Amino acid sequence: MTAITGLFSLKATFHGVLVNVDDVGVLLTGEADVGKSECALELIVRGRHRLVADDVVEVERLGNVVSGRSPDGFLGIIAVRGLGLIDLRCAFGDSSTDTEHSIELCIQFEACRPPEECSLIGGEMSEAEILGVKIPRFIFYSCRSRNCLCSLKQRLNHLRTGRIAVDPVYPPA
Repeated sequence: MTAITGLFSLKATFHGVLVNVDDVGVLLTGEADVGKSECALELIVRGRHRLVADDVVEVERLGNVVSGRSPDGFLGIIAVRGLGLIDLRCAFGDSSTDTEHSIELCIQFEACRPPEECSLIGGEMSEAEILGVKIPRFIFYSCRSRNCLCSLKQRLNHLRTGRIAVDPVYPPA
């Protein structure tokens, strides 16, 4: 970014976790203690995926592209309940982090609801608006027993292909 484009960009700070998952910028949002950082750490431990920012994401819009980064001094640092602060660069090497990435998908973590209140497939699709740019958003009902990685990967597949399994209980309108 040049000094001139920096003057005309929009900036904001968001609570969440930004991860590069298979070269797609995924912003994990939601209340504290719903499993955002834990999910990010699981992705990184499995390899190929990278942490961009944990807890505080500095977001900037240039044109119709929204990108995020970690605040100065926090690159590669992730805080996971029960584990504390982890420097991913020390634990997994520099390839476990990215300095910046565009945001192409938002996964909003929500506290788990009773099964009768959730559709069979779950994860309502909507849009998040970040600095005036609309980004696909899925709701993920977080339960300690649920596998966020499988759900996240399914949502990425939906983003890429435009196809998702049809929920027989609540079919699309």
